[in-house]
Amino acid sequence: MGRRAFAAVVFLLIALSLGAPAAMAGGGCHGGEFNDARGVKVDLVSACFSPTVIRIQPGQRVTWTNQDSMVHTVTGAAYRWGSTNELGTHQSISFRFAASGVFPYFCVIHPGMVGAVVVGDGTSSDTTTQDIVPVVGTPAPTPPAAQPAQAPVAVHGVSRVWRVAAIAGFALFLAAAVVLAAQFAMTRSRRAAARA
Repeated sequence: MGRRAFAAVVFLLIALSLGAPAAMAGGGCHGGEFNDARGVKVDLVSACFSPTVIRIQPGQRVTWTNQDSMVHTVTGAAYRWGSTNELGTHQSISFRFAASGVFPYFCVIHPGMVGAVVVGDGTSSDTTTQDIVPVVGTPAPTPPAAQPAQAPVAVHGVSRVWRVAAIAGFALFLAAAVVLAAQFAMTRSRRAAARA
């Protein structure tokens, strides 16, 4: 194998290993199309929230429905509201927003899948008064007691996927480094032998 071909293979292996975790987790709204609408319904489709920004009046309830073949979550920024429970295809979850403010949210499974609810004029954010409606098709949960927000350690296997992808990527990187080192050593020994 020629030196350039070998370098191209090593570069490709490194590029694939670095991109593997993001590809395995999915992305979100890769096309850069963000839309803004008034209403009370948000669809989760093609790893995007549609509309990306929804505008409502205080006291209104917003319902998110998963129209995608992948599971998603609707989780408020800093885990202050929303849910880390997975929504399967055609499942929904709703939240009522009592106070004006801007309430960003995301899917914990798919980086880049983000949205926001703008309530009223968007000037303050009191997230303590939302009314949670359970996911369709599941028993109604007991409302949780008020607790300080904390990030979960693992969300339904997401950390396992990232861990496996990271280990696989690191293994590919190490394999490429070993092959590159062996190629370098062979080239060096050939040059030394040719000089002698």
